[in-house]
Amino acid sequence: MPRKCCVPGCNSNYDSEIKKGGPVVSAFRFPKDEERKKLWLLAIPRKDFSPTANSVVCMKHFSEDDIIRYDLYKTKDGTTQQLLLMCPKLKEDALPRIFPNLPKYLTKEKSVVRNDPQERKKKVFNRTAAAIDNFLKADIIQSFENVKNDFASKVESVSKWHVIMKNSELFFYTLSVDYDNGSDEGEHLYIVNSVKLDQNMRLKVVIKGNELSSHELKWILPYDLKLSRWSQLKNILSRYHKFEEINCKSDQSQFELYLQKCRNYLEKCCEMAEIHDYEHKRQLEIVFDQVSQLTLKKRRYSPATILFSFIMFSYSPSAYKFLRNYLLLPHKRYLQMLSSSFNISPDNESNKTKYYFSCAALARLGIDVCGRPPYRFLGAVASSYSTAC
Repeated sequence: MPRKCCVPGCNSNYDSEIKKGGPVVSAFRFPKDEERKKLWLLAIPRKDFSPTANSVVCMKHFSEDDIIRYDLYKTKDGTTQQLLLMCPKLKEDALPRIFPNLPKYLTKEKSVVRNDPQERKKKVFNRTAAAIDNFLKADIIQSFENVKNDFASKVESVSKWHVIMKNSELFFYTLSVDYDNGSDEGEHLYIVNSVKLDQNMRLKVVIKGNELSSHELKWILPYDLKLSRWSQLKNILSRYHKFEEINCKSDQSQFELYLQKCRNYLEKCCEMAEIHDYEHKRQLEIVFDQVSQLTLKKRRYSPATILFSFIMFSYSPSAYKFLRNYLLLPHKRYLQMLSSSFNISPDNESNKTKYYFSCAALARLGIDVCGRPPYRFLGAVASSYSTAC
């Protein structure tokens, strides 16, 4: 026969309950340790009760955390397995706390033991690090085919774009209607902005006809403009899906866009002039450098500009000073600093060629030279540009 629970108001394992079809409930004897037994007696609301060897308390009065239902054992291969116990056991510090058939104030839930603060911080750190690691692994784009197959499910903002897929390119673009185009044809559709991805994973972003440079996209892409993560594509499509949302609404920003575009075209012209040996390539290089100075925060002159400045300053310092009111040219002290390191004076015909060749060589270095302080400018007399070159 199962042992009857000694807690007041509990009918576990009583004959009347079993006859009604009630379950047989596991019960536990009082601990042999006198101190633990006193704690049990204080917890059980039964006055002047002295437990006998057969007195038990059923498992209904213990928290689930205090009951051991499984036994752990190691197999031959070293793995740990769980074995369900036929008779559950109690933990050593278990106390009867739950009394469902008595007033609620007698039931005392087991207080949650908080972990050490350092342990909690460590768990939070490990959990966050694992989440970041999983995100970074899932964020990597494997290949161009991976983008073509999965961009619709990976990028939420792609629904705001029109998409054209080709074998080696992927286009995202937005359209708008021009109601006031100044023509007789009426309104027409035009592409506001577009994002092109080629098979080499290189991105090209065009905003209202202006291609964004690597400097303008450095907030999200590396210098080579190659796409490597889904988060990069998400951010670019979210930012540029409307022209009004990008940072080019002001006249100043629009001016900078056009200036950068002008510089890019001039750079291509210089490359073509160098390839085809265009007769005015030297002048074109100076024009390109002038436009470049408008886009740079710090002056850095090309070799052609530095050599041109040496020639003009040697002809006439006054004329050179006048030219600096209209062109972005080096200061005369910069030229004096460079020329003071030559130890060659163009005061006579034999040294003129050496002097200008020294200017050209120093200009082509493209670096800032800090020589000794100039004690005298050695370029007072100059020959013609053809003689120097």
